[in-house]
Amino acid sequence: MLRIPGENPRSERQRLLANAVPAALAWCIAIAALYALRRTATHPSAWLGLVAAASNLVALGAGWAASSGRITAKLRAALPWWLVVASALLFLLVEITGGLRSPAVLVPGFIALGFAWRGSLANGATAAALWIAALVVADPMLHRHVDPAWLFSVAVALFSVGLIPIAYARRAVTEEAKARARLARVEGYLADRRMTPLGNDAVVGDLRSERQAQFQTAEGLRHIDALDRYLRDVRDTMGADEVVFWRFNEARQTQRAAAWSTEQATSPRYFDRDAWAPLVRWAAETGQVQCVADGDVSFFVVAPVREGGRVHGALSISSRAGLTHTPDGAKRWAARHAAHAAVLLDLLDLRREASRHLLSTPALIRAAERLQAAKTTDALGAAICQTAIEVTSAQRSALIRWDPEHETGTVMAVSRGHALAPGLAIDGDSVVAEQCSMRKLLHKEDARVLRGATIYGRGEPKRELGGLAVLPLARADIGVIGAIVIESDVHDTLTRREVENVSLLGVIAARSLETAWEIEEEWRRARTDGLTGLYNRRHFDEQLARIVSDSLAHGSPASLIVADVDHFKRVNDTYGHEAGDAVLKAVARVFLDCLRAEDVCARYGGEEIAILLPETSVARAQEVAERVRKAIAAKPVQRGDRTIKVTASFGVAGYPESTALRDALFPAADKALYEAKDGGRNQVRTAHSAVG
Repeated sequence: MLRIPGENPRSERQRLLANAVPAALAWCIAIAALYALRRTATHPSAWLGLVAAASNLVALGAGWAASSGRITAKLRAALPWWLVVASALLFLLVEITGGLRSPAVLVPGFIALGFAWRGSLANGATAAALWIAALVVADPMLHRHVDPAWLFSVAVALFSVGLIPIAYARRAVTEEAKARARLARVEGYLADRRMTPLGNDAVVGDLRSERQAQFQTAEGLRHIDALDRYLRDVRDTMGADEVVFWRFNEARQTQRAAAWSTEQATSPRYFDRDAWAPLVRWAAETGQVQCVADGDVSFFVVAPVREGGRVHGALSISSRAGLTHTPDGAKRWAARHAAHAAVLLDLLDLRREASRHLLSTPALIRAAERLQAAKTTDALGAAICQTAIEVTSAQRSALIRWDPEHETGTVMAVSRGHALAPGLAIDGDSVVAEQCSMRKLLHKEDARVLRGATIYGRGEPKRELGGLAVLPLARADIGVIGAIVIESDVHDTLTRREVENVSLLGVIAARSLETAWEIEEEWRRARTDGLTGLYNRRHFDEQLARIVSDSLAHGSPASLIVADVDHFKRVNDTYGHEAGDAVLKAVARVFLDCLRAEDVCARYGGEEIAILLPETSVARAQEVAERVRKAIAAKPVQRGDRTIKVTASFGVAGYPESTALRDALFPAADKALYEAKDGGRNQVRTAHSAVG
């Protein structure tokens, strides 16, 4: 006798008996107890009602534990028998506490739900029906009147609790299975193909990979439907059972069923993989038609689907009873149908590419409009960084300004939330500097290989990179003027398509950046002193009027420091004008090192320097002037083998502390400066307070 390993009929009978005995015993006890109640007719205690109400929660918790996998597989397999045992005890509890009007009347619904979950909806419905019948029979035995309306309500509740959740769950599972099958078909059809968005109502976010994946899926389903219809026509023409298009991936040397003629099938139904799969691959790789026949009857034929030098895959045609053509005829017709399929696939690919451009082009135009709307270099940099984030899966982006002549760079702007600070200098041996110098795009889908490398420069924050792309911004006549750097936290999410989008944005942004930086440079030259790098008198006068007006409007103080290098004419006469220029540069550097970013420091004329300090009192301005004075005196200028000692005198005035007239602020500070010079130089004097 043939025996299946592991099969033991005796042990199976023993297992059934071991499960059935407790169930039968439990129901015997329940029926005996019910008969005793019929004779005594005692009123149940109040605590039994609380137990009955709590049993609803216990049943709900048990159902949650079972559905979430919190019970062991052995217990889950024996669950129907445990439900039968529990039904007997719960039936007794329900009858003791009121029958159809018991607080535990919903527990039978959970019992029916368990049978439906472990078996089928029919099992659950049977369990619910048996419960209703048992309750209807038991209530008159205990001298209770059965209210038809109440009975109907209880029946509806039990069937709803026992069947509706499982029905919805199984429907959801079925829909998920169908969705997975559709997605698998799309993946098979689009194997080794580019991203394919669809539509022309594009926004900047349409360039992100997840949005493009959605469009790709929708377009892929349309293409599969078109292929399915064509394959059904081929099937009917050839008298076949099934026609399948196999997508061939040359890079991976794999093949997948992408479309088939069989309606309502989640995969090819009549394809013998063991016998025919090698022929499909052979046909795709060699470009030869293969046929399986017996005499003049052909059962299977496969032809390569090629157009020019491009390999799409193979077309297989099969019939269990035999095709309507002889082997030679089947091979000729298969080759013809495969050629038609190749033309159709090329047309679908062309449509997909056109759809991608229909989506990408408006999105890029909108991105360009956003960049052009930026009025300042800061706003333009922020717009570029933010747009780079919106069109990719990256979490951070930075804009680099690059000087191709000196091969130096600076971080000009970063996206919101970036730990990198604008103004960071780019190191010459950093990844960004290398790509800008080589004028070469860098794309690392997995940037973990760059762990430990310097991306920007010294002082950049430590972080784990998942993906990285450095896209130099180049002008044909100038060279690289900057770069966009995007970073992703997760590897393999920053795709080639997304980097191409940022590259296109870079082409758009390069001209705007070049123009903005040229304007900024011209503005800087028009408002700065060429020798010292400080602001010039024109810019100082503009800022003096603005700061004093702001002080008047907001009621905040403003101070002015006027400084003059002591004995500067003697320096020029003794050491020469070049030495004098060196002294002015050194003094200017001290001023810049000692002041805040919001302070305005200008070369007002000759050796005279003026500093505007917004929201600063006279006392605070005097402290600043004293600190600068000491720093200048402590740093003599070295010219060859000569050391030039440098000192400066300072005058301080404040608005409205020193003067109540805006136009009198500079004269007040200048007067204090002359008092410092008359008092022996190398000191700070403060203007007298305004007379109330």
